[in-house]
Amino acid sequence: MPLAKNPVKPKTRRVVHLGNANDVGVTRGLKGMVMAEHGVKTGKYAKRFPNVEFIGIDLTKFPAREKNWKQVEADFLIGLKRLRNGSVDIISSEMAFGYYGKTASGYYGKKPPERKEHTAEVAKEAFRKLRENGKLMVAVDSEALKLVVNSLAKAGFEKNKIKVRELAENEKKRTYELKTWGLSKLYQVIAQK
Repeated sequence: MPLAKNPVKPKTRRVVHLGNANDVGVTRGLKGMVMAEHGVKTGKYAKRFPNVEFIGIDLTKFPAREKNWKQVEADFLIGLKRLRNGSVDIISSEMAFGYYGKTASGYYGKKPPERKEHTAEVAKEAFRKLRENGKLMVAVDSEALKLVVNSLAKAGFEKNKIKVRELAENEKKRTYELKTWGLSKLYQVIAQK
């Protein structure tokens, strides 16, 4: 029996990065001026993996620099709602998920009253967007750790599929956002659907 001429195409792998504007690099602009370049990590991965679709979601507006990268200017919840349910393989965030409320005010040192509720809503939406066996991978400090883990468990992630580990010193240097936290204990949380 001959094979079909048009076999079913495999699903495009899709990676969503929440809060990628803070992943800043430095470039030389006109006349040697130093300029901040947002989304450096997203750009590096998009270039390295051209067959994967990357979507950055952040309130800061900046251009995507690769063909396979779309940048969405939105709050995490609104940005995730724009995606089809079950269409994402990985959702990642470094020091962003779990840190903001609906007003987009960061908590650094203070806790907006809506931060807990907003984190729970984003976790539920992330769970809906992930494909079966998809992963939510976030980096957080010790202050946000409990809020994030509890929100993930309430969103539908099974507790035995939520893994937490402390980041090693060399891992804290991989992005601008992680470097800025200096001596803080940082954790990686991976929740699999």
